[in-house]
Amino acid sequence: MDPRRLNCWASGMKRRFSRGAFLGLSLCAAPALAGSAWAQAAPEDCQSISGVNEPSRTEVGGCLKPIIDYHALIAVSDAVRKVVAGRLAAGSDEVAEPAGLALDSPEEIAARLAGNGAIAVEPVADIPATVVTEQRRWNAWVDGKYSWIKGKSEVDHSKGPLTNVMAGIDYRLMSNVVLGVLGTYEDSRLETQGVLPIEQKTEGYGGGAYIGITVTPNIIFSGMATYAAIETELGGASDGDTDSDRVQLSGAFTGYWYFGTTRLSPSLTLAWSKEWQDEYSDGLTPEQRFETGVLSPGTVLGHTFALTDTMSVEPWAGAFFDYTFINDTDTDGAVDDNSYGQQEDVRLQLGLNLNLASNVQLMLTGETSGLLLDETDTYAGEANLAIQF
Repeated sequence: MDPRRLNCWASGMKRRFSRGAFLGLSLCAAPALAGSAWAQAAPEDCQSISGVNEPSRTEVGGCLKPIIDYHALIAVSDAVRKVVAGRLAAGSDEVAEPAGLALDSPEEIAARLAGNGAIAVEPVADIPATVVTEQRRWNAWVDGKYSWIKGKSEVDHSKGPLTNVMAGIDYRLMSNVVLGVLGTYEDSRLETQGVLPIEQKTEGYGGGAYIGITVTPNIIFSGMATYAAIETELGGASDGDTDSDRVQLSGAFTGYWYFGTTRLSPSLTLAWSKEWQDEYSDGLTPEQRFETGVLSPGTVLGHTFALTDTMSVEPWAGAFFDYTFINDTDTDGAVDDNSYGQQEDVRLQLGLNLNLASNVQLMLTGETSGLLLDETDTYAGEANLAIQF
């Protein structure tokens, strides 16, 4: 037996059950393809996974997984930023109640409320007449984002969906501080379009915590930390799978300036993630690590139209510049690693913010990105429902 095939078999026996032997460019099935397949499978960038030569699965995984990590990082960090900013925006969940009414009997109160007369507010316990604000302490929300990723020639026209679902609940510790927890779910499927297509599927569950602080009357800070366990499958003629651990961190500042019922909300978000991926089940594709860092300045402009006393709608438009300053793939045993390097992109958004009741909000968002990228174009739709109690 060829020593390389024997080594492959022996290493595979030490690892979890394989769903099938790899075909195509693999050490066991094609030893004649030369010495170190890992070195062959790790060019300096991801452009080489398209073209005449079909890419290996190590190349495909090293190039497609960073795309998923990038979009998942933006989806989670942006959802938390919007939830916290909306939660702490002035008057977002406050109900005004009078301190006291200058009426003596229940009959007098009922008669006055039934008419159109003015109601005088009297001081309570020697405190000047004022309006007392009742704050709803709890906020529960759910967010779903569906993205269609359309790869260009640099990633072998790989395309497919990415779904991110988040749910959270937070508690208002003080008038200017909220603290919450969230859970996350992710599912994706990207497939190359070459002669021998290779499909990458991911599924992951995670959770974490977030915080919001009103820094000034017009500026809100949000921060979050999450962990997710990801399962990834790579397959063409046969499949291989692996597990990974991903950590995401982000911090953001969101401003709120109002001009009548027109809102200007500039923001700045710094987000980072790192994923540690195990060796694949067949022992052919080595351990990999993916690191992403994105700085996203942007702004939103909206105008609110009142529908009733408790219902309103705000159409808005937003633009964000995403500077990916870290975009690294590290493959064990590779001479060179697949890496996109630093990138710049623009995201454009259109949306509707609906106040369905005094304590219920629905945010709808349509998004397109990839305007400056050579690798992908992305189209997304998102919905966020929040309820305070």
